[in-house]
Amino acid sequence: MKKKTGLLVVLLFVVIGITIGVTYAIWQITLEQSSLNVISTGCFQIEFQDSNPITIQKAYPISEEEGKKLVPYHFTIENSCGNAASYQINLEIINNTTIENLEYIRTMLNENNTLLKENEEVEKTLENAITSYKLSFGYLEKAEKKDFTLRLWLDENTPLTEEYMNQFFESKITVITTALEKIDKVKPLANATIRKEENNIIVDASTSEDEE
Repeated sequence: MKKKTGLLVVLLFVVIGITIGVTYAIWQITLEQSSLNVISTGCFQIEFQDSNPITIQKAYPISEEEGKKLVPYHFTIENSCGNAASYQINLEIINNTTIENLEYIRTMLNENNTLLKENEEVEKTLENAITSYKLSFGYLEKAEKKDFTLRLWLDENTPLTEEYMNQFFESKITVITTALEKIDKVKPLANATIRKEENNIIVDASTSEDEE
């Protein structure tokens, strides 16, 4: 009889211990913030719309007059917010390109007609690009939009050699934009050095930082 009483006492202590442990875990307090933490930024959005991608099969060297008549790639950039913005238009050369010498690729962005290599080489933004060239730089006021046309062709001076025969050129336009508080219309967009040589006035824009 004494053995049974002792066993009963031990079991009772165990049950009480478990009960106390569970009861202790129930008592918790959670405090919740009544207001919201809010970070609100100014609107900055540039819309990009494009059409007529350039596809020229079996291209051959042509003159500038013929190049100007090609159907262009058309795109528009629009500042749809209240902040001013700067923009930089690049032509990025995709790694599927098999033409190794890009010296005779001619570009015409709106009325700016140049050989591709005459443009500044800049940092590429596309993972599958091998290089990138800056075609234009400018500014957009709030709610302003600008239209662009791009034509690409082989310059008429392209050598008719195997280096350019049955080759492939692939590129994409990229636009890099930066929000601005305002556009400084007093500061010139470009720095130019003017000098006079005999009866001619020479404008040297080689130090130009920006171009419209």
